[in-house]
Amino acid sequence: MTPTFAPDSAVTPPTTLPVSGCSAPWPLPPLDHAMAAEGHFDELRGLAASTPDHGPAPAWRTFFQSLPDASPETLDRHHARLQRLIRDNGTSYTAQGEAPAKLRPWELNLFPLLLSHAEWQGLATGIQQRMRLLEQVMADVYGPQTLMQQGWLPPALIQGHPGYLRPMHGIAQQRYLHIAAFDLIRDSRGLWWLMAQRTQAPSGLGYLIENRHVIRQLFPDGFNQLQTATITGVYRSFLQALRQQCQQLAEGDEPLTLVLLTSGPWSKTWFEQAYLARYLGLTLVQATDLTVRGNRLYLKTLQGLVRVHGMLRRVDDSWMDALELRPESREGVPGLLQVMRDGQVVVANSPGSSFLESPALQGFLPPLARHLLGEPLQIPSLPTWWCGEAVALQGVEQRLQDFAIKPTYSGSELHDSFPTRLGRQLDAQELQQLQADMRRQGDDFTVQQYAPLSQMPGWSRGDDTGSGRMEMRSLVLRLFALSDGAGWSVLPGGMARLAAGTAPFTSMQSGGSSADVWITGWPATPEPSPPPPRQDAEAEHIVSRTAENLFWLGRYTERAENAVRLQLLVLDSLQQLDRPGPALRQWLQQLLQDQQLVPCDPAPAVDLPDEQLSRLLVQQWQQPDCAAQGNVEALARTAAELRSQLPHQHWHLVQSVERHMQALRLENQQADAPITSSMDMDSQLRQLSHALTAVTGVQLDRLQRDAGWQLLMLGRWIERLSFVAGSLLPASASSTPLDRQAASTIMALFDQHLQQPRMQALGPPTAEAWHTLTGSPRHPRSLLWVLEQIRNALQALPPLPFSPEVVEPVPFPQQIGQLQERLKIPAAAPPDSAEALRQCVELAIALTDNITRSYFDPVDHASRSVGA
Repeated sequence: MTPTFAPDSAVTPPTTLPVSGCSAPWPLPPLDHAMAAEGHFDELRGLAASTPDHGPAPAWRTFFQSLPDASPETLDRHHARLQRLIRDNGTSYTAQGEAPAKLRPWELNLFPLLLSHAEWQGLATGIQQRMRLLEQVMADVYGPQTLMQQGWLPPALIQGHPGYLRPMHGIAQQRYLHIAAFDLIRDSRGLWWLMAQRTQAPSGLGYLIENRHVIRQLFPDGFNQLQTATITGVYRSFLQALRQQCQQLAEGDEPLTLVLLTSGPWSKTWFEQAYLARYLGLTLVQATDLTVRGNRLYLKTLQGLVRVHGMLRRVDDSWMDALELRPESREGVPGLLQVMRDGQVVVANSPGSSFLESPALQGFLPPLARHLLGEPLQIPSLPTWWCGEAVALQGVEQRLQDFAIKPTYSGSELHDSFPTRLGRQLDAQELQQLQADMRRQGDDFTVQQYAPLSQMPGWSRGDDTGSGRMEMRSLVLRLFALSDGAGWSVLPGGMARLAAGTAPFTSMQSGGSSADVWITGWPATPEPSPPPPRQDAEAEHIVSRTAENLFWLGRYTERAENAVRLQLLVLDSLQQLDRPGPALRQWLQQLLQDQQLVPCDPAPAVDLPDEQLSRLLVQQWQQPDCAAQGNVEALARTAAELRSQLPHQHWHLVQSVERHMQALRLENQQADAPITSSMDMDSQLRQLSHALTAVTGVQLDRLQRDAGWQLLMLGRWIERLSFVAGSLLPASASSTPLDRQAASTIMALFDQHLQQPRMQALGPPTAEAWHTLTGSPRHPRSLLWVLEQIRNALQALPPLPFSPEVVEPVPFPQQIGQLQERLKIPAAAPPDSAEALRQCVELAIALTDNITRSYFDPVDHASRSVGA
């Protein structure tokens, strides 16, 4: 019987060699004192112990010599540009324990980690070997389970792990693992060891592309001179292999549909998931976008239900199916496992692999490799012991100072989970308590040999008083293996995770950073052939949730502009030499209350003095719950949901609007200098108006005219119809006739820059002004014009994805035509238009309800059960 744990003697030293150092002097001051700490391998010099006399390794020398000027001032400018690119691209993540809405800018090191082609090749071969081993373990654990029966794996560690999914047993897969990430460290001797592996939903593939994109822009000459490997080919091979596997499920000429399943914007790595979906050309979906019918998985789209053949998932195992796994899950699809059981969908990776991520498993893999593969592991694991076995616990409990103590079941709700601790950092009392805990519940603890991490250079930007400096940072190398059909390809690059300061661990969640990884000296190869034309149609599908978000993106954009325009109009009217009369002031105050731009509870007096109304407006603008600011936040949230669908320019502009709004809020909250006058508020509103105008320009001129764009614009026109008609209603119901001043002000609200000077100069009668806003066929805020745009957008939408029994068609074109005919006839006085205005408001509400039922929830409510 093979031992069930791996002692030190069972570990085979790796054969990969460190990069050769260079003893030649190095003239650049930034490198003079950037040395790895004692006991850490120096990646810059390729040496286990270095001094200022040792120059950098050849690859690093070439990298720095490719810079025309490597002075601290130049590197400061490069660092500033890097930060600007990260900010402009919106690259972000959420730290552990922080609110999903609190995004942090992605942390990226200025310098890449440089590895030679020969060194990477040794690592890649070892990782491919591990993938073969892990695939066989998955097939056995969810199949015959002979490894547990014969004692190669302890059942308590496998079946007792919360990541072991009993419903997956017996669900055979053509391939269980399509993607895996491996975390490696280099010890003080320059030898590589495997520390951990990630299999259920490994992160980093999207951030890796972004890292490469940014760093290559900063150092194009170094990238080319070092003959750095490109990474696009492996992504392309992975996607082609996934499509080929899915093609076996397609029936007849059925086009393929592949999706990327995400938990949504509240995911810690939402940016990466949206980025990866766009890069791979997959449809980004959430659980509510999918449904199971019979033994098939379907996507809810504007065209109805479309079958899904393949899924790349970024949702953790246990949340994938509320029917067979966690019933409280809202992130998975009820019935998904049954579809997999019937072999009708390809899921990458198959659920149930998270037990492979337990650090305790590393101690059992060396003998398993000899048993299953007939060969030793080429990249050994750090010596690891699972304390659930008495003999392992007895061997390590008196030597805890030499180990890192890790939770066996990280994140489990059923077991003791704790942050990784270093035994050398614990005092005597803490060690005694740890020993007692391990004796009481040993299976919760895994100990792993501690090895100081190698260190690479990073750049710490200087402050206003001085230049930045180079400093060495500890790193963990993450490499990725992706299925290529025949086996697995290892990305010729990766992502290094760097520790913050002198921290012994690397964690982005704890203030660490990332670094691009360049594989240098790559053999020259011809440019890869372009991918074959797409035979599937997933890019053509507009997911129902996406369509709904586009609809509300249009509404929130229009709503934000209306709020800003109304506040500017009121401030401008109150500052004119001719103050507004009682009727106009009452109308303006009513609009402010309807739009929640002044307090509504308790309701202010019916007719406030100008100064008091101005003061109320300024005070409400400064409140955190100001409706105008809420509109901008809603706009930003909706745009975030559409991250993978919107053009970068549109996303960037929305982010600029949100940042501008946040800056204004911060300015207004400063106790020493809050805004106190309407002039200050007017200045802030005009800045915000300019930013919103840019968003509108992109929506009108830079988006593809597909069904999604029609819904976006339909949202704008419906919001405009509601706002214009709702704003004119109080004026039409007023017992006081409108004078020319009131007519001019009303016109200014709906087209401030074009119409107001003309109206003041010519002074048209109120009837003409009124008809311009209700019955003009050319004015972009005329009700007649808006109704025509709504009619056109409705006609451009795809046919209803339901049978008439589910959603009763409403004769909106007929209603719109009748309203248009009525509005074409000039009203003798505003009260004559009151009924038409009320009908416009009601039409906007009815349109919203019908569009929501018709296109945003394309599921027959009478047949929602799985298997119907």
